[in-house]
Amino acid sequence: MFNKNKNFNLLSLMLVALTIAYLSVAASFQKIRPESVQSFSFTIDGRERNYLAYVPKNFADAQSAFPVVIVLHGGGGPMGNAEMMMETSGWAQKSEREKFLAVFPNGTLRDPGKPVELKGNIQEWSDGSGRSYAEQNGVDDVAFINMLIDDLFVKFPADKERIFVTGFSNGASMAFRLGVELSGRIAAIAPVAGVFSNPPSALNSPVSLFYISGSEDKRPEISTSKNPFNTSILEDKRPQASPKEFSSFSQNPVALWAQMLGCPGPSKASLKDRNVRTIAYAPCRGNSEVVTYTIEGMGHVYPGARTELWEEGADNPANDIINATDVAWDFFKTHKKTSVQSLLHNDQCQIFRERNEKIKCWEKALTDELKERGLEASFLLFKELYNADQDFAGECHAFTHLIGTEAYNLFKNNKDFSVPAVVSFCNYGFYHGFMEALLTTGGNIEEARKFCAYIDEKLAGKNPESPEQCYHGIGHGNAGVHDKRLWGNADAIITQGLKICKFVADTKDRLYRCASGVYNAISDFHTKGEFGFSMDMIDMEDPLKICSEQSKEYQEPCYGNMKSVVSTVTGGDFKKVTAIVSKIPDIHNAEVTMWYLAGYNMNTKLYLKDYSSDIAICRSAPSDLYFPCIRGLATGFLWYATPEEEYKGALNFCALDTLLSEERHACFLEIIPRLSFYYSYTKVMEICETKLVPDAWKETCRTKQLNQKINSN
Repeated sequence: MFNKNKNFNLLSLMLVALTIAYLSVAASFQKIRPESVQSFSFTIDGRERNYLAYVPKNFADAQSAFPVVIVLHGGGGPMGNAEMMMETSGWAQKSEREKFLAVFPNGTLRDPGKPVELKGNIQEWSDGSGRSYAEQNGVDDVAFINMLIDDLFVKFPADKERIFVTGFSNGASMAFRLGVELSGRIAAIAPVAGVFSNPPSALNSPVSLFYISGSEDKRPEISTSKNPFNTSILEDKRPQASPKEFSSFSQNPVALWAQMLGCPGPSKASLKDRNVRTIAYAPCRGNSEVVTYTIEGMGHVYPGARTELWEEGADNPANDIINATDVAWDFFKTHKKTSVQSLLHNDQCQIFRERNEKIKCWEKALTDELKERGLEASFLLFKELYNADQDFAGECHAFTHLIGTEAYNLFKNNKDFSVPAVVSFCNYGFYHGFMEALLTTGGNIEEARKFCAYIDEKLAGKNPESPEQCYHGIGHGNAGVHDKRLWGNADAIITQGLKICKFVADTKDRLYRCASGVYNAISDFHTKGEFGFSMDMIDMEDPLKICSEQSKEYQEPCYGNMKSVVSTVTGGDFKKVTAIVSKIPDIHNAEVTMWYLAGYNMNTKLYLKDYSSDIAICRSAPSDLYFPCIRGLATGFLWYATPEEEYKGALNFCALDTLLSEERHACFLEIIPRLSFYYSYTKVMEICETKLVPDAWKETCRTKQLNQKINSN
């Protein structure tokens, strides 16, 4: 008997399944909301120029400035003008999901009196090659885009530090030109299948490059005055690069761009998903980066575009190996424009050949910025200098210590003194310096405790670890150095310091943090030769002897915080560090010390791409220290990696192919719960949903917020 309800339910399920399947395929090409598309025009050089702007929903409610992606159409074909580029590329939909402003300018028609065509009367850009009608007739598209950017700042809350340019074919070639001639305004470019015409010898300001091309694209990638592809009859007055200037690189746009940015040699070419060859150059000047994807077997197309719109007989149909829009945005969102001011500071300091002279120059720059523009501005400069120079990054904790010392003067003289969450940079050295200044220049313990209460109130939600590190700072600052009678007497200073810690700490965890600060200070006094101490007072055979002499409750914070002494004794040799730790008689103390020292070991190694030697040392350690060592290496990224992006380094380390499966497990088990101490709950939830967290760990990431504080410094 026919059952109408049963068959209806079956049909409904089939329709639902088909709908889900359709949506999964068409997700990146959902319909564009017409109300989000706005059209603008203005006149420049006597020509009316226009562009479309896709404004995401809730744009008006934005609490901060939006990134801008300028998307340049190709010369003819299915991406031949602004509207077609918006319809086919997926940038408008990406804008809606990721909340940035997508802008689609129009080039110049060969015959402005006739409608645009896929072939024939096409719209083109003056890309520097000399091939286009626009260039041969004196159209200045660089000036057009420059004025367009000005127009955006008037009409929208656009972020001046996050202006990006991408484009296809002729539009990609124009992106190259804009990256050179508007380098002071653009943070990064992502050309797809373009020509780099007449490359200059250098960029005035760093601009990162992400280039996508097909291995079967027959169009040349470099156009110069000697290249027959360049049919220009116009004189190019830009500074030209001689062949000798690029003698160390092959003639391709990526290598040329890398040399203009002063990048080191490329990483080894690798295959992504077996069909995409990748090459990367980093670190480059001003924290810039150069990356290329070459798609095997692909011709002159925009990968991931709406394939049904490509005309029959194209070089190669667009394919689904990658989506150019997705990968370009992933690249863009990790790059911001380094400020002219930070570049100026860094350039001024780079004239010094001696490392110590550079450090003094950077210290002055940070101090001047703090006094002139405030604490947050000083940390912004700090972040940019960190990204610009490996030597600066290697001393980052000391620089935050300096900022803390200088900031105390603002605190004691300014009732409206405000501490931003960024003071957490580079393992909270700010609190060390601040408390040392407070307790040695007339402040008292009660004032220190009130300051930590202020930090607890203001920053606990944004950076849960900050209040605890403030107590570590109290221990670091109150280590008796203001009483000259105690100089050179470690036992007396420790006794006095721990007494104050017991008085000031209101929880067991904060007592631990405060005590760890005392021992941290003792270690630094020895290595720096301060307050009557020197390395001559350390037993080179047993540099941790002082810790074995402490009462049991203070042995752990002592062992874990004599880091600088151990590093000095071993000359930074991690294998020797491991040997010293293996001599600690108490297994628990040895495990904690191994974790601390492995993390400290990463302070000067984070710029490396290969950590296999350190991993090998962990594997050769005694069995009890093996996993604490691996976990410590990963934690070092949270302490010292790129400010505000520390989690990326840690999670990428945990995902290394060179790690064994049990090592990766131990690594993720350490890092994922620890995220909740360095970032707000909202930020942790965002991190959980990124590709950095493997699917198998996402549920743990969403739910494993540790309630009990982890001892970390």
